[in-house]
Amino acid sequence: MERREFLVTSAATSAALAVGLPPAVASTASQTASEAEDAATPEASRLALWYDEPASQWLEALPLGNGRLGTMVFGGIDTELLQLNEDTLWAGGPYEPANPKGLANLQEIRRRVFAGEWNSAQDLINSTFMGNPVGELMYQTVGNLRLTFPGTGEVSSYRRELDLDTAVASTTYARNGVAYRREVFASHADQVIVVRLTAGTPGVLSLTAAFDSPQQGQTSSPDRITAALEGTGQTREGSPAASASGPWSEPAPKGAPYAARTARSPWTGPTR
Repeated sequence: MERREFLVTSAATSAALAVGLPPAVASTASQTASEAEDAATPEASRLALWYDEPASQWLEALPLGNGRLGTMVFGGIDTELLQLNEDTLWAGGPYEPANPKGLANLQEIRRRVFAGEWNSAQDLINSTFMGNPVGELMYQTVGNLRLTFPGTGEVSSYRRELDLDTAVASTTYARNGVAYRREVFASHADQVIVVRLTAGTPGVLSLTAAFDSPQQGQTSSPDRITAALEGTGQTREGSPAASASGPWSEPAPKGAPYAARTARSPWTGPTR
């Protein structure tokens, strides 16, 4: 898999995510050893950030990451929003920042410094020695994965939390007498972000998944279980790379290409 391919998948023990098909019916697994351990852990001893309503803005979402991939989890009820990041997606693309005038002016900069000509030395540094451009290119988001869950009825017992011991973000609530649980974590070993869905009643889980992005790009469905997003990032100024120019000594670097995918991972074990 290419480094830029951003794979968001459900775990082998997770409920299925269906894309490009009618909303999938997801199955749930029997209680795992980790779930049993969590259940035995006194609530007072757990370290967690928790809230009784979904995030309404980015700063309220719960952050997860594995060093390369990252996501902000909003914990919505009818629609879950995961804002996605990958550590090589920056505004613009590869370029040479070194100022070619720097070496030729180094001695004069030193002379002015030792002579106490501070303002004059700084002016010369600013005009001949700083990188080109002076500011670093800005980090960019890949886009959003939106999971939409059909359903009506009053919601109760809502809670979203980030467990600081396990680095798992969870959203739980009850609707029409059914308990729902959604868990998200970032795996370093498998280099994926995982979404696991469970419910207290068989056959009630149904959803659709879709990508969108502020970057230039397009969505597709390469196969029956996969949704994809790919395109080109933006320039430093935020304009489409194809038509932009910037404060470079040569044409602004083109935006970096990116790709994201979400795939359903079928559960083959017992269901309930």
